[in-house]
Amino acid sequence: MEQLTLRPHHGVCIPNFTGKGYDEAFTENMTQFIRRLTDFPGQTVTLCSKEDVLCSRCPHNQNGCTSMEKVQRLDREVLAACGLENGSEISWRDFQQLVRQRIFSGGAFEQICGDCQWYELCCAVRKERE
Repeated sequence: MEQLTLRPHHGVCIPNFTGKGYDEAFTENMTQFIRRLTDFPGQTVTLCSKEDVLCSRCPHNQNGCTSMEKVQRLDREVLAACGLENGSEISWRDFQQLVRQRIFSGGAFEQICGDCQWYELCCAVRKERE
């Protein structure tokens, strides 16, 4: 199975994704990527604060990320909350378990993601799934 590189903060975005996104190309790319992770939860991901497959269709990716400072902060905070480092290799299943325990259940979600444009949508998704 191909090794996947994933921005750490995308591990928080993916569980709350509902098919809404920046545009159709981004939404379709995200949907396909999530399907792959769902089909192969044992898939190893390398958590790396650099462009990944999801960034490739993001409208903020204009010859580099126009939101780089923010996404690097998000990546650092997700890694710290999960007790991981940049470059950590972990199964998707195990990473999602850490995100659930330490970010969503551990109370770090608002601190990490509170200033994200998608925060209110994610909160609604989380509430609906409870």
